[in-house]
Amino acid sequence: MDSPTNPRSQQLEMPSNSPLNAPAWSENLSAESFPALSVDATTDVCVVGLYQLTLDEIGRITTETTACVQRHGSLRIAASAAEEKDCDLEFEAMVADGFPVEPYKGQEGTGLYFPSDAVMNPLERCQMLAHTAAVAGATLHEQTRAISLRDGEVSTTNGIIRCEKIIVAVDGKLEILLPELTGKVRTARLQMLSTAPAPEVDYAYPVYRRWGYDYWQQLPDGRVVLGGCRDRFEGAEWTANSEPTEEVQDCIESVLRTVVGVQQPVERRWAASVAYTDGILPVMEQPRPGVWAIGGYNGTGNVIGKLYGRMVAQMAVTGKSELQAVFEG
Repeated sequence: MDSPTNPRSQQLEMPSNSPLNAPAWSENLSAESFPALSVDATTDVCVVGLYQLTLDEIGRITTETTACVQRHGSLRIAASAAEEKDCDLEFEAMVADGFPVEPYKGQEGTGLYFPSDAVMNPLERCQMLAHTAAVAGATLHEQTRAISLRDGEVSTTNGIIRCEKIIVAVDGKLEILLPELTGKVRTARLQMLSTAPAPEVDYAYPVYRRWGYDYWQQLPDGRVVLGGCRDRFEGAEWTANSEPTEEVQDCIESVLRTVVGVQQPVERRWAASVAYTDGILPVMEQPRPGVWAIGGYNGTGNVIGKLYGRMVAQMAVTGKSELQAVFEG
């Protein structure tokens, strides 16, 4: 795994498919920056347009499900001199393009503050959107595992679902469900833990540190959720296994104690699968007739995943999307 060239594009966000007994923590909604593949003006314009699109999407998410979103920003914190220099470069680039960013120095360390970022409760948002969809006439099937699919038909553990269009949007393990995408997406494991309420610390913002490889936030009830350390066990974490491991959990807990400063006991540990690509953008393909697939968000799918979901739905139904031109440059 290559180190991220820009943590705003490659930072590892908190896994959204944590077990049901995991805490109802909030996920970070960060506008995604996309490092240019070259330095030509056309690419720069495309990157700026993509970043603005994700900023706009955070606003859309906030308006759509206001009750479960808090828009008070996030932090990128440097863990080395090299990372501090990269923060300076990122600050200069964002200011030049007119995007909101501020230098930051506080208890977390030195870095950048992104005031337009937000956090959300993913379970609450999912329930709100499901209710809206059901009211509009959609039929939702919970606890229904897809076993196989083909044009117009999905075989599940509870029966067969027939439909005109199929959209596969699972991200992690996408290449297992659709072997045609092997080599284009690759599944990795992200691990996290959560603590008892920790009055000894007070973190107002979600934090991404060490190029985004360590990340944490404190919930309103005082509990701290923290994840990361995947890069320190690179070979073992390229896996479709979603069970937490002792080695990574020990590493995360060390960060919890020595960096974050939490001394409260760990209450829960979990892991989840996410998909990565070799490029900057996720995949959106039609691997089979009548079947569309999206995924490979490189650990940052909370915002761009929603854009891709809307885009692929429009493409599947109408054959075109107003978002396609932006992503294709």
